[in-house]
Amino acid sequence: MKLNLTPVIAAIAITLVIVMVINAPTVLISIAYAGLDNFLFSNKASSAIYNQGITSLATINATTIPGISVDQLPPEALITIKNIKNGGPFPFPNHDGTTFSNREEILPSKPLGYYKEYTVPTPGIHSRGAQRIITGQNGEMYYTPDHYNTFERIIIK
Repeated sequence: MKLNLTPVIAAIAITLVIVMVINAPTVLISIAYAGLDNFLFSNKASSAIYNQGITSLATINATTIPGISVDQLPPEALITIKNIKNGGPFPFPNHDGTTFSNREEILPSKPLGYYKEYTVPTPGIHSRGAQRIITGQNGEMYYTPDHYNTFERIIIK
C-alpha cells in the first residue's frame, strides 16, 4: 500500500527560530495546532480531530539578555551591590528589597516574589531615578539603566 503524503506535507507549516546565547536561560515556547482548513486550536481539541490532519505549528521566542561585567557598571551600582550583599543600608528603604514583578516580561519568567529590586542612586537626582539592580533567588543580578526598558545580566568575575 502506497501512502500519499503530499496533502499532509503541504499542510505542515513549522517555523523554528533557535537562538543559542550564553546567559539566556529561558526559551519561551508557544504552540498552536492548525487543521487543514487553517483553523487554529490552542491544544489538541480531541484525539479524533488531531488524527484527522491537524499539524502543530511551533514558534520559539528566545529571551536574550546581554551581560555586563561589574567593572563596566557605574560606581553607584557597585555600592548598591555591596549593600545588597551586606543587607543594607539602602537609600530608599521603603522601596529597596521589594518584589519586582517582571511585568515587562524581559527577564526569565519566574513566580511572583522571585525577583527583588534595589535603587541605584543617580548623581544629582534626589528621587529614585531610573537605575535599578534586580536580584533573583538563585543569586543572579540584572542592571537596568532606564527603568526596566532594558536589562543586562551582571557578570561577577
